[in-house]
Amino acid sequence: MIVLRNAFAALCLGTAVAACGGGGSGSSPADGNPPQPSLPYPEPAPEPEPAPEPEPERPADLTALLRWQAPTSRTDDTCLSDLASYRISYGLSHQHYTETIDIAAEDLACVTTGNSSCGPVRTCSFLVENLESSTWHFAVQAIDDQGNVSDYSEEAIITVQ
Repeated sequence: MIVLRNAFAALCLGTAVAACGGGGSGSSPADGNPPQPSLPYPEPAPEPEPAPEPEPERPADLTALLRWQAPTSRTDDTCLSDLASYRISYGLSHQHYTETIDIAAEDLACVTTGNSSCGPVRTCSFLVENLESSTWHFAVQAIDDQGNVSDYSEEAIITVQ
C-alpha cells in the first residue's frame, strides 16, 4: 500500500505540474524517491550565428591580347639567330611603362606567317592578365642570348573594360 500511495502522490504532482504548462513522468522511480518536476518551458535555443557577410563582387580579371611580328634581323641587317626572350612593358600613359613581363621566346604562342631572307617570319601573341579597367600603353622589346635589348616596338594602345 505504501508503494501505491507514493505512486498516487507522484501522479497527482505530475497532473498539477501539467496543468501549469509542464509535464510529469506519471510514475515513481524504482528507488522510491518522488520524480523531479520538469521545467515548465524548454530552454530557448541558442541564437543562430549570423550569416557571413557576402564578399564584395570583384570584377573579372581584365586582359589584353598582344600580337607582334618577331624580328628576323638586327639593326645592322644581319640575321637574328639567337633570340632568347621578349620584354613586354606597359603602363597608363604614353611611353611611361610601370610594369614589365619577361617571357622566354620558346614559351610564346608563335605561328609562321611568311618567310624572309633570314628565315621564317613569325607572329607571336601573349595575353597580359590582371589589368584594371583603363587605357593601357604597351611596347615589346626583343632580347638576344647575350642580353642585348632592342629598342621599344611601336606603342600599342588598348582600352580594357
